[in-house]
Amino acid sequence: MHGLAKAARQRRQINGGVCLYYEPSLHARTVQLPVFSTFEVVAAFLHRAGFNAVVVVVYRPGSCNATQLFFDDFCDLLKCLSTLSAPLMIADDFNIHVDDATDIHASKLSDILSCHSLHQHVYLPTHIHGHTLDLLIARDDQSVAVLSVDPPLLSDHAFVVADCSCPLQMTEQVTYSPAALSGIWASIWTQS
Repeated sequence: MHGLAKAARQRRQINGGVCLYYEPSLHARTVQLPVFSTFEVVAAFLHRAGFNAVVVVVYRPGSCNATQLFFDDFCDLLKCLSTLSAPLMIADDFNIHVDDATDIHASKLSDILSCHSLHQHVYLPTHIHGHTLDLLIARDDQSVAVLSVDPPLLSDHAFVVADCSCPLQMTEQVTYSPAALSGIWASIWTQS
């Protein structure tokens, strides 16, 4: 992968570990998160001129059933992430068949995302056996366009390519001139 560098990696590994790779033109700061027992997660605040986002990578092993504890852990993760004001991108392999309308785990995941004003953007199969297991999740107000879901080459999962708009959040800056401030202090002084 041309021009990519390794970021943080979770210390506790359930099944091989997760890491986040990003372009060298981006600056990264690790987002500290609790360790969860049902999935692995790593997160970083990435930024450069004109771009900033919190990017999160989640992996839930498919060898274990999705339990209530997994959904509780995932809700706890989303609560942690909800305190961050930057645009949010969650890339994950949940090993849940979100393309199956009869799958109770997919329905539960959809409800959780909806409750947190999040939206899942991958609708094509991402696994060699035809299910959508790899997700790209963002806040409802973010613009995300999935450009392609490339066939699996090195693993049994596809490579998802997306265009995500994550502009810098503009904050209102108030500037006071020294003359205006001295006028305020003079007014307060004379009233006392």
